[in-house]
Amino acid sequence: MIKYPQIKFIYSIPYDRLLTNYENKIFKEKQGREVKRYIKKLKPKWNKINDSVCQTLEKIVGNKWREKEIKCYVVKCCKYSGISDPLTVRLDTDADYVIDALVHELAHILVSYNFKKYKKIEQKLKKQFTKENQKIILHI
Repeated sequence: MIKYPQIKFIYSIPYDRLLTNYENKIFKEKQGREVKRYIKKLKPKWNKINDSVCQTLEKIVGNKWREKEIKCYVVKCCKYSGISDPLTVRLDTDADYVIDALVHELAHILVSYNFKKYKKIEQKLKKQFTKENQKIILHI
């Protein structure tokens, strides 16, 4: 049976404090408890789809997973819904939105294994869609 990486959801006080301060917000100790409660709800929901998501991403991207476990930091405040390195998701009242962000960031991780291949594709897309927003091209 093929094994896919398992996502280990983590809360880090220093990291959450850093991103909260970066957003010019005040870090409150209670947000740690809030994030930990959130992780308890998110983890079983993610675990149900982990292998199918990882398998699908492998097929789409064309790269194999290298890790057995991937740490995913969950934070209260962050400018972005997700970051690929270190893998981070911002909590949201809509858990499906967080899962979408996580899948998106996992795709970035898988693409990074063979970045040269995707740089060539990006250059072709830029030539083909000269007037398109560069962020959109990057995410295609």
